[in-house]
Amino acid sequence: MVGRVSTRWRRICGRLLLTASAGLLFCTAMDVFVSDAASGPQLWRAPSQNKVDEVRRLEELSQIAEGLRAAVLRKDPEPLLKYYWRDAEKSNPSSGAWGLPNADGTGTYESEKELLENPASPSYRLLFDTSCLRAMALSERRDDPGFRLAVRDFFLSGPVTIEIFFQVSPDGAGVDLDRAVLVYVRTGSPSGKFSRLQEFEGAVDKWADEFLWVQIALTRFGWRYEQAVFVFPYDTD
Repeated sequence: MVGRVSTRWRRICGRLLLTASAGLLFCTAMDVFVSDAASGPQLWRAPSQNKVDEVRRLEELSQIAEGLRAAVLRKDPEPLLKYYWRDAEKSNPSSGAWGLPNADGTGTYESEKELLENPASPSYRLLFDTSCLRAMALSERRDDPGFRLAVRDFFLSGPVTIEIFFQVSPDGAGVDLDRAVLVYVRTGSPSGKFSRLQEFEGAVDKWADEFLWVQIALTRFGWRYEQAVFVFPYDTD
């Protein structure tokens, strides 16, 4: 049985007092994890005037993360497809770097829809079928993190905690609430003590054993994956 998913930011939330023209507004405040590719991730506290937006964004991302987990457990591709880029979006000049299709034409909404519905496809095996996932790998690579365990089996093997990390803003002065990494951490595992994204990035040998993650970005079309959902983030060749 899979345990209830919880989020660390809910456990560490406090009370923030904001001044408003009509009186006092009380809302929840929380610590936000930030990844900084240049200097390394760090724990960052947003200025008070940004806290309300931050709390709302964390609530939204928590719902997305829990929805993805539930969809994998149900083997339901539709909620997973919700955050793929559509072809029409990719052709829009304002789509940005995350809207670019793969060089081989894969990675589109329609191509991913077909793959997630096909038990013989790599995407289906990655999400739902450990034995077939491992069979795809060369014998000497079957214990590599990218072939270790299907995502559904990772979730079935015990409860997880969802950690939400934000990227640093382009100017390096604050947090970018439009780019996030949703990390699913095995409850009680050594990785559960990590407080920075950099620590997870430095322990990728524990991928699908102690944690998984999804990178996601907010675009003019809504939230979209920066990489394919739950794919091991490093080349396994």
